[in-house]
Amino acid sequence: MPNPEKSSESADQAKAKEAPMKGPEAAVFDKIMQKTGIDPNQIKPEHRAEFMKILAGVDFAHPEKLDEDPRIYDLAARQLETWGYKKTDIHRSDMVLDTEQDKEAARLMELLRRGNMPTEKYSSNVGIHQFTTEIKDGKLVYKKTVTDTAVSQIENFLRIVGDTPEMGTEVGMLRALYHDYVRQKVDMDKVAENINALGLTEYFESQMEGGKVVTISEKIDDVRSGAMLSDLLRLQAESPFLAGLDVGDALAVATQMVEYVHQNSNRGIGELLGEDVVIQVKDGKIVGARLALPDMKYEDNVEEVTQKAYDLLDFCFSVGTAGMQKGGQIQAEFNIRTVLSNYKDPIVKAKVKELAHQALPEQSMHNNARLGFDRVENKEKAYGIIRGLVLQYLG
Repeated sequence: MPNPEKSSESADQAKAKEAPMKGPEAAVFDKIMQKTGIDPNQIKPEHRAEFMKILAGVDFAHPEKLDEDPRIYDLAARQLETWGYKKTDIHRSDMVLDTEQDKEAARLMELLRRGNMPTEKYSSNVGIHQFTTEIKDGKLVYKKTVTDTAVSQIENFLRIVGDTPEMGTEVGMLRALYHDYVRQKVDMDKVAENINALGLTEYFESQMEGGKVVTISEKIDDVRSGAMLSDLLRLQAESPFLAGLDVGDALAVATQMVEYVHQNSNRGIGELLGEDVVIQVKDGKIVGARLALPDMKYEDNVEEVTQKAYDLLDFCFSVGTAGMQKGGQIQAEFNIRTVLSNYKDPIVKAKVKELAHQALPEQSMHNNARLGFDRVENKEKAYGIIRGLVLQYLG
């Protein structure tokens, strides 16, 4: 037993080492770990405390200011490596697009993007795609122009290839050419049908002219006061507001909400990524989750359990790549485990396992950008890791 009287540090100092960081201090630490590619969960408490002493001159209230002098990331990496910590095998860099395919995917996503979600507690990186929008009477109003509709058709072609097990073969391309869809972006009338079928009329309402839906309005008070799940998973280190929210709680609440929607609608959502979920926050606490605008629909010939399984598989891949961005494979594993432990239906989970064994979702340009692999350095390996984690936690 150590002698307390001979200890070189006080009990208060020891407690400080063990205490988890919160708020802006945690945001700075996470941002540096993300930039260096080192998993923050590896860092011992004593090294964390020493590391924060080194950063004593940093403005913790404004972690974005770290980018004003990027040398701090190099110095941080050197110090951490001196202590024996190694960079994660796969990580996302912020804005480095490594290949021509990555750059083409980025150009495509910019073509599809028409704005960002109007959060107010932080600046959202979640794009609004293929709709023209405006804020009117405190609501977000969506409409589709002729150009928006044309772009949706282009994306639908790309989506077929990414949803097809034979992608890259003559069979896969023929399926795309003959519009053998699993799911597709839909017009305003079908978006309105989705809203009704998925039980989202509390948040969305349709406006009609000449028997057609021309605009859809979304109540966005919870968007303004809350967070998009994708932002929480990917940008937490850059926002004191996001840093105060618990990722595990958000993933659990979001997954439970998704299963509730599945059970009550008897269908799939159409597409389920981190950016498709609004995390509702009150007084700094997560209180619920809901879906964003549901603009995708499965074809009628896709059976119900398969629809739900595609949703859940996409969700696992989306939160898995977000985990790699924040904390490498360990965080990806945590995110996927949390999702699959909170989704209970064994029949849907068995179907997810079957789809994953078919190597779905396919590695394609569209899926790289859609699922978050567009900036992963070794895409083939990353797909394998995420797929392996999904299968591991499905048993």
